[in-house]
Amino acid sequence: MATSRKKSNPFVREVKAVCTDLVRSFEKERWDDLLETLERVSEVGEKNGQREISIQAQSLRMSIESRAQTADATPYREMNDQFDNLVASLKFQLTHLAWSKEVSA
Repeated sequence: MATSRKKSNPFVREVKAVCTDLVRSFEKERWDDLLETLERVSEVGEKNGQREISIQAQSLRMSIESRAQTADATPYREMNDQFDNLVASLKFQLTHLAWSKEVSA
């Protein structure tokens, strides 16, 4: 039984990977990778009935895309703060989803 507790639920691994990818892509300014990861976050939210996650991911995605279109529209520091707030919220919600999924399994 101890071994089954240590095994990680595939959903939990997906959540951890998505969160890691979000931060890594933003820190390295790999915008295309970040946009793809945000799409994955949105899908995870939709699959698990968490529409708010999808909306937040889509909001950040739109912010990044609009910044790409008008390079000087949003100062990087402001965008960084916005990203930090959204990622913190997404991580909290995704972690909660993972925890809820494990508890219900």
